[in-house]
Amino acid sequence: MFKKARVKLTLLYVGLLVALTSSFSLAVYIRTTHAAKLAIEHHNNMIERRLERITRPDLPPRFQYQFAEESLNEVKTEILYTLAVINLSIWTIFGSLAYWFAGKTLQPIEEMTQKQKQFIADAAHELKTPLTAIKTNLEVNLRAKNITKEQSLEVIKDTIQDVDTLTELTKNLLIQSKYETTKALKLEKVDLKTTVQKILKQNKARIANKKINLVTELTSTNILATNASVKELITILLDNAIKFTNTEGDIYLSIKTQQAHVEFTVANTGEQINSQDLEHIFDRFYKAKKSRTNSKEEGYGIGLAVAKEITQKINSIINVSSNPELTTFTITFPKA
Repeated sequence: MFKKARVKLTLLYVGLLVALTSSFSLAVYIRTTHAAKLAIEHHNNMIERRLERITRPDLPPRFQYQFAEESLNEVKTEILYTLAVINLSIWTIFGSLAYWFAGKTLQPIEEMTQKQKQFIADAAHELKTPLTAIKTNLEVNLRAKNITKEQSLEVIKDTIQDVDTLTELTKNLLIQSKYETTKALKLEKVDLKTTVQKILKQNKARIANKKINLVTELTSTNILATNASVKELITILLDNAIKFTNTEGDIYLSIKTQQAHVEFTVANTGEQINSQDLEHIFDRFYKAKKSRTNSKEEGYGIGLAVAKEITQKINSIINVSSNPELTTFTITFPKA
């Protein structure tokens, strides 16, 4: 599809150039031949005036006029040939450049289309699993004749959990879509420490349920971002840390102020992420190996892709490292 579009766009560019150069060449040809005609007429007039002074001219006037007409035809032919060569050269060179430029013009659209196709395929795949689970649970509950109240409640509980995961997935997809379609954000001062403390308070119960030891080293500082983007970013990283921290494990949060930037770090104990997974961990719908994703709170591989998108929009950088002791995410924010 894009190859045909590229050829059509190239032909459009070349067609416009042909029309432009042909019009210009026609104007040059008319102007040049007119000037040559005037020059030859002037030449003939000078010869006639000289011949009038000579009693016996060596050359008859008719020969002079014939010579003038032949010269004009030669000039016209030479001009046409020169213009044809120049135009063909320009069309050939510009045709190659136009084909290259058409490819560059269509490349972002092609990449966006490919991403859209990949996104639809990935989203459909990820949505299929929980929807199938919900349908199966409800069908079993509906067809079972001797199902107890406790069993029904368990089915309803599982269904609610599946609905919650779908809600989280759609929310993250909407967030990523918002940042992908936003060209620029109006950055402002954001109190990073206060924002982190609010998000920790919201996740207090989850941290307590897994008996996680939370260690914080938070310095009061302002960063250049937006309140919404920072909240979404820190929520994603803390949620990721809670999911993959082993029970009774540790989570470390720190804010370190540098001269021109601020480093926010989220580190957690648990399974190490291998080097192959680290290369793709910010890809949408990418999941690490099963050794790390055997948690009941397994996600859809969308959160970190959203985090990457957010950092790019607020002129920040996100990095990840992992070893057997800790997995660490570091965000470098511009200092306000």
